[in-house]
Amino acid sequence: MSSEKSLLRNCFSLLGIVISLGALFVFALLMIVDVLYGHSGPYFGLVAYIMVPGALVCGLGLIVAGVIMQYLVNNYQADAAQSCSLTNKDECCCCTWFKGFVKGFRLPDLNISFTKFSTWVNLVVILIVLGISGAVLCLAAINAYHWTEDDEFCGELCHVTMEPENVAHKDSPHANVACVECHVGPGIDAYAYAKINGIRQLAQNVTKTYHTPIHVPVSAMYGKHLDGKTKTEHTCMSCHWNPKYVGNKEKSFTHFLKNEEDLKASLRMSIKVGGCDPKTGIVGGAHSHVTPNGKKLEFITDNDKRNGEIVWIRQTFEDGKTKIYTNGEEVDTKKQTVFNMGCLDCHNRPAHRYASPVTAVDMALELGTLPLELGENVKYTVIELLTGEYETKEEAMKAIKDGLTEMYGGDAEAEEEEENAEPANEHLEQAIKTVQNIYSRNIFPAMKASWQAYPDNIGHKESIGCARCHNESLVDAEEGEPVRNGCQDCHTITAQFKEGEWDEADIKGLEFQHLDGNDQSDITTCSKCHTGTY
Repeated sequence: MSSEKSLLRNCFSLLGIVISLGALFVFALLMIVDVLYGHSGPYFGLVAYIMVPGALVCGLGLIVAGVIMQYLVNNYQADAAQSCSLTNKDECCCCTWFKGFVKGFRLPDLNISFTKFSTWVNLVVILIVLGISGAVLCLAAINAYHWTEDDEFCGELCHVTMEPENVAHKDSPHANVACVECHVGPGIDAYAYAKINGIRQLAQNVTKTYHTPIHVPVSAMYGKHLDGKTKTEHTCMSCHWNPKYVGNKEKSFTHFLKNEEDLKASLRMSIKVGGCDPKTGIVGGAHSHVTPNGKKLEFITDNDKRNGEIVWIRQTFEDGKTKIYTNGEEVDTKKQTVFNMGCLDCHNRPAHRYASPVTAVDMALELGTLPLELGENVKYTVIELLTGEYETKEEAMKAIKDGLTEMYGGDAEAEEEEENAEPANEHLEQAIKTVQNIYSRNIFPAMKASWQAYPDNIGHKESIGCARCHNESLVDAEEGEPVRNGCQDCHTITAQFKEGEWDEADIKGLEFQHLDGNDQSDITTCSKCHTGTY
């Protein structure tokens, strides 16, 4: 009788069988749950489509490793190995040992007898195992692919790291556009690049070495695919297009003063978005910068990055003539990167916008979710609470509640002690909820993400925005004239109102009146004073 053990009778193969059967059972159970009820969180997908199939692969690997090890043990010829070592005394010990180690094993016998019943049983078992395992891994791979393309995977799996982006995306004009449609793009090359880059991001998450706040992937959005087109051409341009004529766009702005009465003021303006007029072919407005038959704009920044300070601009007209604006700093167009003006240079926060405290509070007061009936100095008090320095979100929530309760709580303690006491402020609960929601939506202390970390280049009220180019420091190199930066060049004020003082409207345009009554015509951009807290 042969003394050789069965190839599966070893600890590695037995452990692999247990792990593989367990993984198959768990996978089947999770698939049933997913089909019947759907998965309710990002970690379900991680377990069902990544970890459990991974355990199955590890189990199968252990089985194979155990079979190989047991075969080597069964077929090792100690006598042959020893004779080799004795007859090669002139060789070094390592070479002699290796030759003896190799000679001590017999090659597998590949003479398979198909007349034996046991042979067919073994073949059927192997085919069943390979078939079930292959089916499970294929199903897991398909589901894993779809799961990694889902917003849940992008925004919720790495909860702390991606929370700001995930929250902002859900409350943006692109909320119904999946993350991968912009950040990955079409094609296998884009998918492969995104997943390879994801390995680096995963390592940063595990080791806690990610940057706070997360860097904006500006350069990646202008990276080119295999077909030569940039990612913005594949993503943004699938819904938007440069030649579209927008014309003038009406927009209203409502503000409340930071005084005892929280006086209301509003402004209505006609913004010259422009584009290429389909009737006349005339190109104008802000979109003339990117319209194919409009003016071509190129620029150089101080740090050779697209979002740096612009120090040089070249404007090329249809007839080929150029005009150069510079702030006096020496540039070398051959050594420094020359960027083409693109959509994202202005629309840099299309899906992840963080409102400043002033903007968010003004909107809440206008909508009535933050009641003016709360008391005096509502705007001032709320902004002071929103801009406090907090280490965690929980600390901020408590400070907001305590601050508003202290300021507007009324005689709450006396109310508890005496039934006839003055009731607490009936608007307080609503105010606390609104202010906490504003903070949770726009400020993330753990990731240092806020309107300050991610300024919006549209406009110039609370960030430099349009004034990156439209400022007095960039001057025509030949004529000495600065880039146009007058108020009427980009927009026309058609109505303005300040409670108790003025209320005027004129479709032809009005002279802007600053809310404090002072002349601000010598200030080129609002963001010099207005930084989101004033």
